[in-house]
Amino acid sequence: MVLALVLLFTGALVGFLSAVPGQAADPPRPAVTAVVQPGDTLWSFAERNLPGWQPRAGVAELRKLNDLEGYVIHPGQRLALPARR
Repeated sequence: MVLALVLLFTGALVGFLSAVPGQAADPPRPAVTAVVQPGDTLWSFAERNLPGWQPRAGVAELRKLNDLEGYVIHPGQRLALPARR
């Protein structure tokens, strides 16, 4: 009976210590951004800033990540870039 209580207490303690907030493996990294240049379209912005991506997929991801309702972007606007694949 004592052994069962010790094991129960040890298991509860381990469970509590492993659930302590602030013990994340990797803290979130700040978002990488790029500035829209004069003459940029969302397509050209995606091509320049997302090398290796298909432009259509890049545009879709940029719209989603930056909460863009349409396809219009403006010079000087700072857009968050998706994590590299």
